[in-house]
Amino acid sequence: MASEKPEPAVTDDIEPPPPEPEPEPAPAADKAPAAPKEDVWAEDYEEHIDAEEPPISKPKKAKPRRYGAAVVLVIVIVFLILWTVLSPRVLPQAGDLYMRSARYANLTGNSVDVDTYAGNATWAVSVSLMGGSDHAVPGEHINVTVLLTKVSETPSNFWFIGFGVQLKNVSILDENGSFLAKMTNSSDFGFGPIVTISLTVPQNQPDYSRWNLIAYLRFLMFTDMRIGYLPVLDVEINPVSFFIYIE
Repeated sequence: MASEKPEPAVTDDIEPPPPEPEPEPAPAADKAPAAPKEDVWAEDYEEHIDAEEPPISKPKKAKPRRYGAAVVLVIVIVFLILWTVLSPRVLPQAGDLYMRSARYANLTGNSVDVDTYAGNATWAVSVSLMGGSDHAVPGEHINVTVLLTKVSETPSNFWFIGFGVQLKNVSILDENGSFLAKMTNSSDFGFGPIVTISLTVPQNQPDYSRWNLIAYLRFLMFTDMRIGYLPVLDVEINPVSFFIYIE
């Protein structure tokens, strides 16, 4: 057998494989930041400490409207007006007209002078038995009137206008000082306050005798001024003696 010759191997042109990419170099490790110098840090700290804080702007408060003074002024004016308008009336100077009147003083009429810092005044007390008589009988119910009037006055200066009164108490006592009756109310006819007191003549009063009595008065004296008024004095009149004939 003839020996076979090996056929020559057919080789194609084979491109060699591309070379492997070179490995990228590993990134260098991050370098730690350099520590700041001590003097630079100290300067920054000092600047921060020494720096002034910016001023804090406060909200502006609304200014209150100035009504307080006006309100106070109005209140004062109203008070002065009321104080003047509501002042008690000043009594007229009547002289001794009512002190000698047969109607108001058929039992007695006395006067008294009163001096005060606001001036002086003379007051008259007139006592009368209603009906115009000065007689009564035992057991009879009678009405005695007591009138207070101003005879004259002299204010101490221009500021004071005149005087008035307010009755506080009018009582009738017997000659021994025993209480008999007192005022319950008063009236004012324009020339002075007047009160009416009811009495009963004792049964044991002897006929054709005199029943001796005493009138006791207490009143507040005030002065009227250009503006307003002021209480001046609490006056107690000396007991006014009078009598009633018993028939």
